Amino acid sequence: MKRKLIAILAAVTLLCSVFVGMTFSASAEGERGFGMSKSEWKDFFGQVKEYDDGIGIGADANLQLPLYGETISLAMQFSIVPDTDFWYVLAFANNADFSAGSVHTGPNTGCFVIMMQPGADSMNFNVFHWKEKDGALARTDIALGALPVEGGLQAGVPFTVDIALFGENPSITVKQGDKTCVYDKGSHAELANISRAQISDAYGRTYLNTASYAAGEGTLKELKFTSISTLGGVEDVRNWSGAGISAVSGGVQLTGSAQYLRAVDMSSKYLKLTLDVKMIIGNVDAWIALGFGKTPALPTANQAGLNIMMRNQAGKIAMQPEINAFGGEGAVLKTTDFGLGKITIEMEEVEGKMVFSINRKVVSHETFDALTFADFTDENGCFYFSFGSFVQGDQSTNNVEVLGITTDIKAKENIYIEVSDMPESGMVGTAVTLPEGKVVQADGEEIAADITVTDPEGSDVAVTDGKFTPAVKGEYTVVYSAEDSKGNKASNTYKITVVDPDDALSMDSIKDMNNWHAPYGGVSAVDAGMQVFAHSYYKLPLSMNEGALRATFHINGLWDGNDTDEATSTDAWVAVGFVNKPAITAPGGFAADGLYVRLNNKDGKLLVSVHYFSPFGAEDIAIEDTFANESDALGDVTIEIQKKDEGVRLFVNGKEMRHENLKKVYYSDLVDANNCTYLALSAYDNDDADQKLPNVQTRCFTLTALSHEKTEVVEDTTPPVITVSGVPTEGTVGEKVILPPATVTDDLDSGLTEKISVKGPDGKSVAVVNNSFTPQEAGTYTIVYSASDSAGNKAQDQTFTIVVKAAAGGGCGSSFAAEGAVLALVCVLGAAALVLTAFRKKN
Repeated sequence: MKRKLIAILAAVTLLCSVFVGMTFSASAEGERGFGMSKSEWKDFFGQVKEYDDGIGIGADANLQLPLYGETISLAMQFSIVPDTDFWYVLAFANNADFSAGSVHTGPNTGCFVIMMQPGADSMNFNVFHWKEKDGALARTDIALGALPVEGGLQAGVPFTVDIALFGENPSITVKQGDKTCVYDKGSHAELANISRAQISDAYGRTYLNTASYAAGEGTLKELKFTSISTLGGVEDVRNWSGAGISAVSGGVQLTGSAQYLRAVDMSSKYLKLTLDVKMIIGNVDAWIALGFGKTPALPTANQAGLNIMMRNQAGKIAMQPEINAFGGEGAVLKTTDFGLGKITIEMEEVEGKMVFSINRKVVSHETFDALTFADFTDENGCFYFSFGSFVQGDQSTNNVEVLGITTDIKAKENIYIEVSDMPESGMVGTAVTLPEGKVVQADGEEIAADITVTDPEGSDVAVTDGKFTPAVKGEYTVVYSAEDSKGNKASNTYKITVVDPDDALSMDSIKDMNNWHAPYGGVSAVDAGMQVFAHSYYKLPLSMNEGALRATFHINGLWDGNDTDEATSTDAWVAVGFVNKPAITAPGGFAADGLYVRLNNKDGKLLVSVHYFSPFGAEDIAIEDTFANESDALGDVTIEIQKKDEGVRLFVNGKEMRHENLKKVYYSDLVDANNCTYLALSAYDNDDADQKLPNVQTRCFTLTALSHEKTEVVEDTTPPVITVSGVPTEGTVGEKVILPPATVTDDLDSGLTEKISVKGPDGKSVAVVNNSFTPQEAGTYTIVYSASDSAGNKAQDQTFTIVVKAAAGGGCGSSFAAEGAVLALVCVLGAAALVLTAFRKKN
């Protein structure tokens, strides 16, 4: 009941009710991978062929999709190797119409080239580039001849080429079987001279162009690509710059100001943007902003494009769009009918104007009504997307996930299904709760989505009231489907990994990289367990059915942030979060509800701070000084949570943390619908730590064990003790009496505070505000200091008396208000005379 009451009050106060929005999450089943379709290639001689496992390029052909030179990966195999002399060229240039064959004699633009042809015993792997020098293009060789590995490159065996042309460490890595060859600027200095400007277009895009030759008329040769990959789209954190950027399932999460570095080609004059607006703080001045600019710029600085400020008004999204301005005079904020949650924004040109809609409903606003395509796109029909965030006083953070940006008009489906918060995992024998599927149909038909589930063997599993109970571990397939009256169909497919409850606790599972999500790296298996020095999370659900979960860690390295030497001091910490969903999250950058334990090094001992994030905000709970080993050295530490009624018990190194504020933690915020919690690990040092402390492990810890072991709770029968001094003995009517704070100590609990009550001469309670009260009549006042610990043990009250006298010159008990307003006070004797005197003076 207490929880429900607080929830209702908080919902009213924060105005932050969540509406389940609508975003399309398409099934990838049946789709070919990037660059694997004939339609994506310009085929000059009709020799491009689609295979089940890739695409074969037999003669000159150019991939029409852009790549990004920071990272390109090609998985290939010569599927047809001629007996005659031949060569094959992969050329990367700034356009998709480049003639790769011209790299022999002289191209018309700069390019980076890999040319493969038979050598004495293996394929030669020649690398060179054409670059403008002194007004003319010149060829510079980077590497010629056979690969410097045993046996060289074999034509008929699959191999991969990973290319990183830009950045501080350009490299080319060739792998074939167990052989690896790396060219970098150390071994091939010319790699550092490749010019981005000469092989990429103005948006940083480069294009793969192929050409080949074989001696003898009609001789066939073919290079088959089984995979082509490059920097991803919005879901790839490498494509973003700014603050508060992290990877989440299906996209990126933004909590600060950030820019999407890649230009968005909107020449189709259609845009579909999918967002999950998890939070715009509603009880303080707060907003998020979307920027669509002709040049890269944050919304607040975008003077050439469309900027949209979004606020939370009573749980609904309010929008303030502006052209070439942000927060300008005359800007109009209008509330929409759309709640927080997943939303799909679409813009499409209709009769010269851009129609702006959310979840298929047109949004009416004078700015949108006048919006044209040219207002926010450059001469090539491209724009840059950016995000802004503001919360007054940094009380918390906004939280928005960008799940998709597409300008493909085919993305405008007649019917689609929106599913929010699909679980990624479950446990054998425990019911898995599936979210509702919201069907969105172009004509507004009301359609219910059907849900089917199949087990790892392909057998149907019963779904009742949106739940199913897995009987065996493995991968389960969940399909949402719907069909409208016109026969248009929609289908979303999801995978849920089901584990045995005990499997998640095993060392084999802990050390399995497949069970970890680590977008920043920094996770590696070692003998003792899984070593972590970057934000990550353990994917497997951890059951709380036993009532407890204990995680054991070894602190491998944690720099002392209290070092007084400026040259070496750095702030460093590691943190363990027990959260209600798998997510990259950490103290200060919360992405999931839960309880977080942060560990710092203070003079060789562990300084523990506890943070709590709930649906209603974040709070720092407690700080304890020492939980180090007896040797006072960093080392092993155990962190354990136990369910306690509606709340939680927290133990660090076997000691229960009994801070008063831990009573505010609700168990339901730490677990999902299946009573499972997830382990989110994070590690931090300040930005220049690597420069200050080269080759020093500033923050690193290893997860060495997980268990349901339960620490025995020590029965608390000892009451706390109240110590207070300096309580005044006298006071004056009308003057504030300030009461000193007390110190409340307890053998187990920390953070206890006193309660002060005051009773007047008549025995009635007197209001106490900020440890003070103002007496209104003379007499003896009784002051009582009281306190109790978390077990309900009451301290012995400390009682004091204060004698309050009448104010000087006011023998009738009168006083004047502090604000200066005069009160006419009447004494029993001479009342008539006073009234008469007052009347006469007024006249």
